[in-house]
Amino acid sequence: MNKIMMKYVEQVRMEPTLYIRDRSWVQRLLNRAPKEELNSGKPIMFKDHWGAFAQTMLMGMDWDFLMLDVVILTFMERETRHDDKVRSDVVLAVLVCFILDNILFWMRRYFGRRNLSKHTLADEAFLI
Repeated sequence: MNKIMMKYVEQVRMEPTLYIRDRSWVQRLLNRAPKEELNSGKPIMFKDHWGAFAQTMLMGMDWDFLMLDVVILTFMERETRHDDKVRSDVVLAVLVCFILDNILFWMRRYFGRRNLSKHTLADEAFLI
């Protein structure tokens, strides 16, 4: 599979005007790939005008997650400061941050894969 993809990328890199196209309004409306060109064996790539591919990763969100962790740590420390049942408010806050971060990362990965498979017309099973 890797060799096939490398061959396609190399073909597109050598002659991008031949293989990179704009989707027609019908293709965008129906979210379909052109069938006659898929059967020809030539690689077809569409332009991504709205940056939909860049929205699939955690690109640029590192600072946001760090600030969320700081806010959660501060909130948990302040709210559990006067509670005698909590032995270590910092450990509890770190645990809550860890669990929330893992949930948010999972959600971002799940919805990012769905978005990628929807916009590239590839099945989610192929996105490892």
